[in-house]
Amino acid sequence: MIGDRRGVHRIWLTDPDPLRPVAIVTATGTRLLHRAAAAYRLARRLGGRAAGPVPPGLAPTVLQRRRFTRYLRLLDAAAAGATRREMAGILYLHMRPHTAREWTNSTERRNTQRALDKARSLMAGGYR
Repeated sequence: MIGDRRGVHRIWLTDPDPLRPVAIVTATGTRLLHRAAAAYRLARRLGGRAAGPVPPGLAPTVLQRRRFTRYLRLLDAAAAGATRREMAGILYLHMRPHTAREWTNSTERRNTQRALDKARSLMAGGYR
């Protein structure tokens, strides 16, 4: 990874020899234009110029950033040993208290478990 003020560049070097010339290779497919824009940003950065902004299709949207932030908070809470009710408090800031029976049947409990499952799958490699 090469750091940049506007967004990191993720690269894969097949030959770690720093004296060899570098080729920027990208796969074709449905997101070819996004990959080409990322390659152009990297070429600018490697040439000593400002890489420029991350193309809109490559950066997470505001909604995705919020969701990923919640997922990270859930993973941190799980690692700290928080209960599902405590984790639900992360997703539902104004959640009313539930009795044991209400909690068992609550939407908040089911949605919290779904969000935690999604966070764990992303952590296991579902997100680049």
